[in-house]
Amino acid sequence: MLLLNQLLLFLQGVLVFTSSVNDLGSGDWGHVSFAVNPSKCYDVRWYSSVKYHQLYTAVCYSHSSFNQKSLEWRYDSNTHQLQNRDLTEAFQTPYCLAAETLSHNSKLWVVPCKGNIHFKFILRDELGGRTYQLVLEGNQRYCVEFYGSYARHSTSLSWGHVYSCQSWSTSSEQWINYVRTSNYNGPSLQPVVDPDFATGNWGTLKLRRDGKCLAVESVYLKLQTRECLDNDEATKFRYDPATFEIKSWKYPERTGGQGCVTANGRNHQLYVTRCTRSPAQKFIIKNGSMFTGIYQQLGCYGNNDCVYIHGGLRAYSSSCQRFSTTSTQFFEFNFWRSAHLSMVPMAVLNAQSTHFPM
Repeated sequence: MLLLNQLLLFLQGVLVFTSSVNDLGSGDWGHVSFAVNPSKCYDVRWYSSVKYHQLYTAVCYSHSSFNQKSLEWRYDSNTHQLQNRDLTEAFQTPYCLAAETLSHNSKLWVVPCKGNIHFKFILRDELGGRTYQLVLEGNQRYCVEFYGSYARHSTSLSWGHVYSCQSWSTSSEQWINYVRTSNYNGPSLQPVVDPDFATGNWGTLKLRRDGKCLAVESVYLKLQTRECLDNDEATKFRYDPATFEIKSWKYPERTGGQGCVTANGRNHQLYVTRCTRSPAQKFIIKNGSMFTGIYQQLGCYGNNDCVYIHGGLRAYSSSCQRFSTTSTQFFEFNFWRSAHLSMVPMAVLNAQSTHFPM
């Protein structure tokens, strides 16, 4: 059976050079294999330590992977994204290839499609469009490659990263073939606009590292993280762009907007107290872009410190960092309610409606 599958692979590889159907730019689903070794294909693998799926290699037609949808990809010409079929169907949302950074040796992940610059790849072709190179659009010196020379090996696997682009060569692992497997009948992908904490609306601040939300504990009103729940009022905050304050919905007595996050220097856990307009209650929202969309840091006013989560629980401040998948300084804002609801008592809100948009 394995020999038969390898023969089928060889015949399909030949078709790459003889049929216009096998065009990666067509937008259909298909297998992406290496020109240097057509028996190896693009695949995905769960990376448990950072909780993301990583671009990996697989044996295209082994007994265990034959016809697996994780090997099927499509190039969306509208957003220049490479979409994975298996994760898209499993999570009912488009999943695409993205570079962690726009720099040399950056890792490649497969995450919900956002359409920002980390997701954009240019198709460069050779031999009349019969073989391709995926070029990082945000930094066109770099192309998709795989660690080491494992793509040429019959069974060894490796992970994807970006590396200096090479010209066409039969020995380069940057050049790929595409074999169409089925039609794509869905809509073209569209860029995603992420919610922004700086706009002043109420919402949650979800830590990108572990997906938990910033919250106010009920005894000493100190900031910590816990599981995100829509009905947990202690996890709801808003940023006031006029005063630079981060206000808590729940403090005091659920009246909304009367308590502010306070940072009294390093080695002190952040807490909520009554708003006084003091410098310790002023924050600057620092925006950046990454492979899962926009990230936001809560910068302390007047210094280079940012809020971070210590020990997976408590909120402190420390020197601001650049993005890293292991850092606990980066948050994702999720909209909860409009800013104009900040002074409406909870009893009135609950009487008016039992449902609010997330």
